[in-house]
Amino acid sequence: MALQVRIELQEAAIIIGIGADKITLASKLVKRGNDVRLVIAEYRTASPDPILCKLVAQGFAARDYLITGTLHLCIREYSPRYLKGLARISWLAPDLIGALLDGSQPPHLTGRRLIRANAIPLDWPSQRKMFGFA
Repeated sequence: MALQVRIELQEAAIIIGIGADKITLASKLVKRGNDVRLVIAEYRTASPDPILCKLVAQGFAARDYLITGTLHLCIREYSPRYLKGLARISWLAPDLIGALLDGSQPPHLTGRRLIRANAIPLDWPSQRKMFGFA
Protein backbone atom coordinates (compact mmCIF):
# COMPACT_ATOMS: atom_id res chain seq x y z
CA MET A 1 0.00 0.00 0.00
CA ALA A 2 2.85 2.38 0.73
CA LEU A 3 4.09 2.00 -2.86
CA GLN A 4 0.64 2.72 -4.30
CA VAL A 5 0.60 -0.33 -6.55
CA ARG A 6 -2.44 -0.59 -8.83
CA ILE A 7 -3.30 -3.35 -11.26
CA GLU A 8 -5.96 -2.77 -13.88
CA LEU A 9 -7.21 -5.62 -16.05
CA GLN A 10 -8.63 -4.68 -19.42
CA GLU A 11 -9.78 -6.79 -22.34
CA ALA A 12 -6.51 -6.44 -24.28
CA ALA A 13 -4.05 -5.22 -21.66
CA ILE A 14 -2.88 -5.35 -18.08
CA ILE A 15 -1.82 -2.00 -16.64
CA ILE A 16 0.42 -2.02 -13.57
CA GLY A 17 0.87 1.28 -11.82
CA ILE A 18 3.58 1.88 -9.23
CA GLY A 19 3.32 5.40 -7.90
CA ALA A 20 3.25 7.71 -10.92
CA ASP A 21 4.78 5.11 -13.28
CA LYS A 22 2.72 2.75 -15.43
CA ILE A 23 3.61 -0.46 -17.25
CA THR A 24 1.22 -1.73 -19.93
CA LEU A 25 1.38 -5.35 -21.02
CA ALA A 26 -0.56 -6.52 -24.05
CA SER A 27 -2.63 -9.57 -23.18
CA LYS A 28 -5.41 -11.75 -24.50
CA LEU A 29 -7.56 -14.65 -23.42
CA VAL A 30 -6.71 -17.88 -25.23
CA LYS A 31 -8.78 -21.05 -25.13
CA ARG A 32 -6.69 -24.19 -24.59
CA GLY A 33 -8.96 -27.21 -24.63
CA ASN A 34 -11.50 -26.66 -21.86
CA ASP A 35 -9.36 -24.00 -20.16
CA VAL A 36 -9.16 -20.29 -20.81
CA ARG A 37 -5.75 -18.78 -20.08
CA LEU A 38 -4.51 -15.23 -19.91
CA VAL A 39 -1.54 -14.86 -22.26
CA ILE A 40 0.67 -11.83 -21.76
CA ALA A 41 2.05 -10.47 -25.07
CA GLU A 42 3.93 -13.21 -26.87
CA TYR A 43 5.05 -14.87 -23.65
CA ARG A 44 5.07 -18.61 -23.94
CA THR A 45 4.99 -20.91 -20.98
CA ALA A 46 8.10 -22.95 -20.25
CA SER A 47 6.14 -25.88 -18.86
CA PRO A 48 5.34 -28.53 -21.46
CA ASP A 49 1.74 -29.47 -22.11
CA PRO A 50 1.43 -33.12 -21.01
CA ILE A 51 -1.21 -33.82 -23.67
CA LEU A 52 1.03 -32.56 -26.48
CA CYS A 53 3.99 -34.55 -25.11
CA LYS A 54 1.86 -37.68 -25.00
CA LEU A 55 0.68 -37.12 -28.58
CA VAL A 56 4.27 -36.75 -29.80
CA ALA A 57 5.29 -40.02 -28.11
CA GLN A 58 2.22 -41.81 -29.43
CA GLY A 59 2.85 -40.36 -32.88
CA PHE A 60 6.28 -41.95 -33.08
CA ALA A 61 4.92 -45.24 -31.71
CA ALA A 62 2.14 -45.19 -34.32
CA ARG A 63 4.63 -44.49 -37.12
CA ASP A 64 6.77 -47.38 -35.90
CA TYR A 65 3.71 -49.64 -35.92
CA LEU A 66 2.66 -48.61 -39.42
CA ILE A 67 6.17 -49.14 -40.80
CA THR A 68 7.43 -52.20 -38.90
CA GLY A 69 4.29 -53.72 -37.40
CA THR A 70 5.65 -53.40 -33.84
CA LEU A 71 2.67 -52.57 -31.62
CA HIS A 72 3.61 -50.49 -28.58
CA LEU A 73 1.58 -50.63 -25.40
CA CYS A 74 0.73 -46.90 -25.50
CA ILE A 75 -1.22 -47.26 -28.78
CA ARG A 76 -2.66 -50.75 -28.43
CA GLU A 77 -6.32 -49.71 -28.01
CA TYR A 78 -6.53 -47.25 -30.93
CA SER A 79 -8.23 -47.79 -34.27
CA PRO A 80 -6.18 -47.87 -37.50
CA ARG A 81 -7.71 -44.53 -38.53
CA TYR A 82 -6.63 -42.85 -35.28
CA LEU A 83 -3.16 -44.40 -35.59
CA LYS A 84 -2.75 -42.79 -39.00
CA GLY A 85 -3.66 -39.43 -37.47
CA LEU A 86 -1.12 -39.97 -34.70
CA ALA A 87 1.58 -40.97 -37.19
CA ARG A 88 1.20 -37.62 -38.98
CA ILE A 89 2.52 -35.92 -35.83
CA SER A 90 5.83 -37.77 -36.18
CA TRP A 91 6.40 -36.12 -39.58
CA LEU A 92 6.45 -32.60 -38.13
CA ALA A 93 9.62 -30.53 -38.47
CA PRO A 94 12.19 -31.37 -35.75
CA ASP A 95 12.05 -27.84 -34.33
CA LEU A 96 8.25 -28.07 -34.02
CA ILE A 97 8.51 -31.36 -32.15
CA GLY A 98 11.16 -29.81 -29.89
CA ALA A 99 8.89 -26.84 -29.21
CA LEU A 100 6.00 -29.16 -28.32
CA LEU A 101 8.20 -31.10 -25.91
CA ASP A 102 9.71 -28.08 -24.18
CA GLY A 103 6.47 -26.09 -23.93
CA SER A 104 7.32 -23.25 -26.30
CA GLN A 105 4.46 -23.85 -28.73
CA PRO A 106 2.02 -21.04 -29.55
CA PRO A 107 -0.71 -20.67 -26.92
CA HIS A 108 -3.49 -21.62 -29.34
CA LEU A 109 -1.94 -24.99 -30.28
CA THR A 110 -3.80 -27.67 -28.35
CA GLY A 111 -3.76 -31.44 -28.52
CA ARG A 112 -7.18 -31.43 -30.15
CA ARG A 113 -6.05 -29.04 -32.88
CA LEU A 114 -2.88 -31.07 -33.48
CA ILE A 115 -4.59 -34.46 -33.75
CA ARG A 116 -7.41 -33.12 -35.92
CA ALA A 117 -5.07 -31.48 -38.44
CA ASN A 118 -5.69 -33.48 -41.61
CA ALA A 119 -3.73 -31.82 -44.38
CA ILE A 120 -0.38 -31.28 -42.69
CA PRO A 121 2.02 -30.12 -45.41
CA LEU A 122 5.22 -32.08 -45.89
CA ASP A 123 7.46 -29.02 -46.21
CA TRP A 124 8.59 -27.64 -42.88
CA PRO A 125 8.05 -23.90 -43.54
CA SER A 126 4.39 -24.58 -44.38
CA GLN A 127 4.04 -26.64 -41.21
CA ARG A 128 5.42 -23.75 -39.16
CA LYS A 129 2.91 -21.40 -40.77
CA MET A 130 0.00 -23.83 -40.34
CA PHE A 131 0.54 -24.26 -36.61
CA GLY A 132 1.46 -20.63 -35.86
CA PHE A 133 5.20 -20.92 -35.35
CA ALA A 134 6.08 -18.56 -38.23
